[in-house]
Amino acid sequence: RLSVAVYERASRLDRSAGTGVAIWPNGTRALTLLDARASAQLERDGCELTGVLAPGMETVPFPVRAMHGGAPAVMVQWSALQRLLLERCSCGSDGGDVRSRPVSVTLGAEVASIEALPDDSVALLGASGDSLGTADIVVGADGIRSRVRAAAGCHAEVLDGGRRLVRSVVPRAKLSGAAAKFPRGTSALWGGKESGATLCLMDVGQDCFYWAAGLLDGSDVSAAANDVRALAESVASEAEASGEGLGPIMGEIVRDAVAATQHVYDNRSLSIPPQFDSPWEASAGGAITLCGDAMHAVVPSVGHGACLALEDAVVLGRHVAVAVRNGGSAADLRAALRAYESARLPRTAQAQIHSWKQGEKSYGRAGDEFDSMARDLSEYGPGLEGVQNWLLQWDGQGDGELSNAAFGDE
Repeated sequence: RLSVAVYERASRLDRSAGTGVAIWPNGTRALTLLDARASAQLERDGCELTGVLAPGMETVPFPVRAMHGGAPAVMVQWSALQRLLLERCSCGSDGGDVRSRPVSVTLGAEVASIEALPDDSVALLGASGDSLGTADIVVGADGIRSRVRAAAGCHAEVLDGGRRLVRSVVPRAKLSGAAAKFPRGTSALWGGKESGATLCLMDVGQDCFYWAAGLLDGSDVSAAANDVRALAESVASEAEASGEGLGPIMGEIVRDAVAATQHVYDNRSLSIPPQFDSPWEASAGGAITLCGDAMHAVVPSVGHGACLALEDAVVLGRHVAVAVRNGGSAADLRAALRAYESARLPRTAQAQIHSWKQGEKSYGRAGDEFDSMARDLSEYGPGLEGVQNWLLQWDGQGDGELSNAAFGDE
């Protein structure tokens, strides 16, 4: 077996940090393949999406589970998902203790550089040059501005979508009026037809819901740019004044939620260019790979960032497990990384392109610049809807993804 060391740059894990995240059927399938107990816990900690909000506070059924072979979509607080994953790292898949799944987690540690060693291992160095240890392979899961990717000499241009997002999670107990009546198991989205402003609401379980307000750069409310609460309230006012569809009720709900929220997160819509191959494969003797946003950050127009990362974990784990079963030599492990990248990058690059095109208006940049990078999407069905369905239908049985049967119970 491999011993796994996780280095986390944060000095502490704040259980109240973060906002909300949607885990779509492809993500819940991935989590089930990784750890069925974790998937069951996700459904307990989060909230299954069963409907979308309609004017008049009515709910239109959205039978995701029935549409996708029994796999649900679950909306959950980010901090709850993080806690769940860390807890499952510390015990075996059978609920046993850490000895059956040897994972160590070190907080306040960031890998700043990686050096190849004569014995085919690599040395991990911190920001001050201090040694963090050695490893046979390194997986950079450190986000869009990945230090691991940079250490591999593969800097990725960060693309700014020209959009600002302010958001948070608020307990229902702090709310009154329409906000307190927001239906459980429901999500809602409003978009300004001309301004590109957006509001989003979703139930994330544990008697809380997530709210978000988005605004394009250069909008009429730029005077509120240094006050995140004022920005959110401006978008809410626009929605209320629209007098159409969900605008009035969502504007009222978000206005009340902003007033009751303790901490508001201020983000920008960022991604990196789609990539169909792995230029980092020769770095550190081939011992480095990436996953999640470090490899394929997407704008949040279709909400697949976390789901793609969970898919990555399944496919990477399978390839590494086969390499370990075959002896775990340096050559076998590094070949496993290349096989994982070959299986994943064509899919994740398409997801990046699709996200840009889906949110072309909302995210401020023309999708045409990605046409030259896109491969033929016709195999996924007609237009954007076909690509979205292709993303949701992932089941871990694609080309190069192996299957659980390839390595039994390892």
